[in-house]
Amino acid sequence: MRVARVLPGLLLSALLTPLPSAFADIIHFRNGSTLKVAQWWDQDGEIRYRRAGGVIGIPKNQVERIEPTPDPPRAPARSTAVPGPGPGREGSAPGAAYAPLPPQAPIDDVSILKANDPTAWRERLKSIEGSIGRAGVREGSARREAAILHTLLGNDAARAGDLDGAESEYRLATDQDPNLPAPVLNLARVRMTEGRNSEAESLVGNALVLRPEDPTGLALLGEIAYRTDRLPEAIDLWERSLRKETDADLGAKLQKARRQLTAEQDFYRSDAPHFTLKYDGDKASEALSREILDHLESTYSDLTSRFNVYPASVIIVTLYSRDAFHDVTQSPTWVGGLFDGQIRIPIGGLTRLTNEARSVFTHELTHCIVYHKTRNNCPKWLQEGIAQWQEGKTAKRSGREFAAKYARATPADVEAEFSYPLALSLVEHFLRIHSFSHLLDLLDALGHGSDLDAAFQSSTGQGYEEFVASWIRDLPSGGPS
Repeated sequence: MRVARVLPGLLLSALLTPLPSAFADIIHFRNGSTLKVAQWWDQDGEIRYRRAGGVIGIPKNQVERIEPTPDPPRAPARSTAVPGPGPGREGSAPGAAYAPLPPQAPIDDVSILKANDPTAWRERLKSIEGSIGRAGVREGSARREAAILHTLLGNDAARAGDLDGAESEYRLATDQDPNLPAPVLNLARVRMTEGRNSEAESLVGNALVLRPEDPTGLALLGEIAYRTDRLPEAIDLWERSLRKETDADLGAKLQKARRQLTAEQDFYRSDAPHFTLKYDGDKASEALSREILDHLESTYSDLTSRFNVYPASVIIVTLYSRDAFHDVTQSPTWVGGLFDGQIRIPIGGLTRLTNEARSVFTHELTHCIVYHKTRNNCPKWLQEGIAQWQEGKTAKRSGREFAAKYARATPADVEAEFSYPLALSLVEHFLRIHSFSHLLDLLDALGHGSDLDAAFQSSTGQGYEEFVASWIRDLPSGGPS
């Protein structure tokens, strides 16, 4: 089997980045392969395009022509982003920790990447792995190509939310070629999504041994340092990454980390079994911090037992003055709390833990628990509905308003809107016609990568639109009022 070194920069991009579903132009190479790109330009004798936050350069003498083509229409997709703002607070959890990364390595047929066809990858992989050990086959090159294909399959699983499948493929990739950085970094991103930060840090460290100044590895290591409350280390790593490669999103994170370091430089710390609480000693007393930690530990015990999920890492909770909170988070002034991987609360002049404050902490901790339960694959309405329900709120008083507004609506009409009472009403309806056990099954299915409709089907036997239609039917004649 012949394995040639073809466009290593191109392959690096293809394995480290999800393949988009729509592009603008097609690059035709002299070897017959093609590549679709959203934007390209001619610079210093190369055709260049942006991918994975960086710029990939292709020697012009390897390009036959570039064919302009219009973007194909995209089908509307139902969002499963986690979670949106809560009533008087905001629950913006961290996004997926991985945008799958690829390795710099040879492959004999770059065109196999172009169709984003996992079936073709598996067929190719079967042929390659079957050839290993045969006379005339360069085993090292064959294993490297097999590792690349396993990485592509892992990326495909990761984009679909199947983290277990992604992990399996990344491990197979490293079995075939332990010197390939991309599957190691991708596996680290899976670990980060699962909250297993120490394991992720070890994996990124291994990848950086292979490519010490890789900007992606440095950025990931910085993200882990940030999530584990090592702000100066995170800032240093992100600055090093940005010196190697410009990335606007990472630049914004760096600015937030700098604001946070300034705001928290004199903060006190209190530790409990599952939490680290940070606070300004001039704004919150030690007695109040103990009250808050006691409430968090008690609520944590209830939520983890109820939802049957146990976060792998200590949860960081930071208390700010109102001004510092809005300066650090850049959130609107009405926001009364935030979960962005850590829980952040503006406490104002709080001197004791009031019932209202307890509700805020419970709400944000519920976001954290549901985030871990679903591995960040939960629609906004479900996240917010559960968080409000867990506080003890009810949407019954909104029933007549909903009946007037939605009695003649279609499920699509309801899906197109969001409000906090609506989210809570939908969750209450779910628990009326099903059970909490069904809700856990729904969250489990989402956590294993199912889309919302498939998760509804597997957990309740009805589709999501059918569920919304049943909520509408419940409104006009004796629905909640």
